[in-house]
Amino acid sequence: MCGSGTFLAEAAQTALNIAPGNDRRFGFEKLKPFHPGMWQKLKTAALEQRRAARATQAELNIFGSDISGDMLEKARANLSRAGITDLSLKQVDARNMVPPTDAPGILIANPPYGERIEVRGRGPRGEIRDTARSRREDDDAFARAQPDPADTEFFVSFGNALKQRFPGWRAYVLTSDRKLPGLLRLRESTKTPLFNGALECRLFRFDLIAGSVRNRPAGE
Repeated sequence: MCGSGTFLAEAAQTALNIAPGNDRRFGFEKLKPFHPGMWQKLKTAALEQRRAARATQAELNIFGSDISGDMLEKARANLSRAGITDLSLKQVDARNMVPPTDAPGILIANPPYGERIEVRGRGPRGEIRDTARSRREDDDAFARAQPDPADTEFFVSFGNALKQRFPGWRAYVLTSDRKLPGLLRLRESTKTPLFNGALECRLFRFDLIAGSVRNRPAGE
């Protein structure tokens, strides 16, 4: 579920010590107090750190997959624009995925949920709306973001794939559904409240320890 590749690009840029905005211009460069010489020194230092990281990085053990071939094409284009061209992307159903390496790692997923793309102040199609959105409206949006029966079946299968094929890994899942651990039949290690626009979410962490994860009823 790598989608357009945002998490992949962030991870790769961090691993390669690529400074944010390294290849773009900024509005502050037009301000009177701006010092071009000082800014160029900072950019040169950032580029040198990038080259050093690239030289010492034998291989980026960062992998992405998505069930949609169209999304993978978008991810490849976005990664290329970010200066990342050597990541492995595969088209695969998340329920059928297998670990890309022998050593345990970190799995991050941001599965689709309800009104994820709707942000405060704009409707689903981008029209401006009242930014003084009431708490009741936010609660209604959260309720509409809950999974339907087809999603429930998917998450049960996804949880089984994690338990059966990824022992020793840590999995992080960002979702607006607070009942997700029950759907996955996994017990979270931590849950961190976050907001995606106006939508309240949770970042769940699951420690997938071999032989210690037991099934539990959904919603428990």
